[in-house]
Amino acid sequence: MDLHYKQEVTVGLLVIVSVAVLFGGLTFLSGKSLFGAGKVTFAARFENISGLGVGDPIQISGVKVGRVADIDLQDVNQVVVHMEVSGENRPHVDARVLVRALDALGAMYVDYVPGRSQELLRDGQTISGSRELALVETATAVAGQASDVLLGAGALLSERTATEIHETLDAVQRAMNVVAQLGSGPTINQATLALEALANVAARLDSTLASPDLARSLAQLDEITENLNEMVLGLGTAAQALGRMMLKMESDTGTIGRLVNDTTLYSEMVQLTTSLRLLLDDMRERPGRYFHLKVF
Repeated sequence: MDLHYKQEVTVGLLVIVSVAVLFGGLTFLSGKSLFGAGKVTFAARFENISGLGVGDPIQISGVKVGRVADIDLQDVNQVVVHMEVSGENRPHVDARVLVRALDALGAMYVDYVPGRSQELLRDGQTISGSRELALVETATAVAGQASDVLLGAGALLSERTATEIHETLDAVQRAMNVVAQLGSGPTINQATLALEALANVAARLDSTLASPDLARSLAQLDEITENLNEMVLGLGTAAQALGRMMLKMESDTGTIGRLVNDTTLYSEMVQLTTSLRLLLDDMRERPGRYFHLKVF
């Protein structure tokens, strides 16, 4: 083979190897897998991921097991982070993710717990994540609160506030003096007597309610009430029977009903009474017609 040709082939191979090594190194430094084998991707939804970026590590108990593959801002307080982890750390449905500070310079990482549920996370299913406040943010919040406290203290120590406090203390002192004067006056004595009388009445009421005579009276009252209920029930039954009898009389049922409603029977009774009276009169005036006495 020609020497010049061999040199060109050698240079070409060196360039290809260099590019491959450079590409592999960049991929390794970014946290990407060279061949993508054995990797699992899942998504988590956050409200805020301030400081987190693509390529940031995902750790389990401080051991790196993956990286942040992509970040998708869908809306305000709605950020979906796509995470890539090794296959043996596949997430379950109870998996948890927490964005935390990696160092004091603002670097972030994802603290990942795969979960222990028997059900694995399905493709397309997302989990909820949260973010821990970084040390700088916590210090800023504490500084803001301290500033508010100092402003409040300054306002409290101002000359106007001191004057208002002094006036308030004077008003309280005057009120206490008035209360002390009232405590020895006739109004307090009358109120005390009224309370003592009320206590005596309450004691008498308690003794009255606890008396056995009251219990017997209540028992007798219960017995009387039961007797009254039985009497009312008996009167109701009698009224119903009387009502049925009156219905029969009005409907010409039975002898009494016929006597009440049949006018012909009434006329016959009148005629019978008249005839009987005439017969008796005739028997009194002429007894010989009816009675024959024979003396032997």
